[in-house]
Amino acid sequence: MGDELLSYQRHEYAHQVDSPIQDLAGQAAAHLARLAASAPPKPIILGEFGHGTEGYGNDVDRSGIHLHNGIWATTFVGYAGSGMPWFWDVYIEAYRVWYHFRGLDRFLIDVDFTHYQPFSPLEIAGTGGGEAQVVGLGLRGDDVLIWLRSDAYTVQATVGAWQSAGSPPGAFVYIPPLVEGQVLTLRDMRDGEYTVQWFDPQNGNWLDTVEVTAQGDRLSIPIPNFRRDLAARIVPSP
Repeated sequence: MGDELLSYQRHEYAHQVDSPIQDLAGQAAAHLARLAASAPPKPIILGEFGHGTEGYGNDVDRSGIHLHNGIWATTFVGYAGSGMPWFWDVYIEAYRVWYHFRGLDRFLIDVDFTHYQPFSPLEIAGTGGGEAQVVGLGLRGDDVLIWLRSDAYTVQATVGAWQSAGSPPGAFVYIPPLVEGQVLTLRDMRDGEYTVQWFDPQNGNWLDTVEVTAQGDRLSIPIPNFRRDLAARIVPSP
């Protein structure tokens, strides 16, 4: 029966995940790998996802954090397309968070996924080689695509900040702390010059372009300061 299927799908709701992370960016790659290892080689999609199975309506997070992380993470770990959020009516439409899809669409406008292979986690270090404050996922082809998400840009962090503020009723505005001094290192990179084109997934705009040099098959890239997430396209210079 399985061999007759054109694709497989997984459903994932954060409240069902036995993990303190409960965030797709931190575990999507491992979950997909386990499913792929147990089934014939077919495309796999995340047919449903959300932060809870009970529906929405009294959410602390009304800004679409789990939605945003879910569609970006699933795209970068090897699913056959971005994850499909379930509660479009009582969450996405109710809080008008459709704009999260715009950033992903603009970043991938000319990307053919058949030419890329996912790799994760990314090698990231904090200031002075300290612990990273970022989760990173990548796709490697003729160029490299990366997505970086702050450890503080999660629903769990929002809930913690809301509780620390005394659990105020109604809408709660959460502003993640600034992430500074992070460095991304890519291995197995041909020596030479590369162009890094930074991108803001929140508003769908391309940011600064910088030039970096790979030496000894190693490319180190200083990450700009950010609060939520960043993406980049890393292209070998002509």
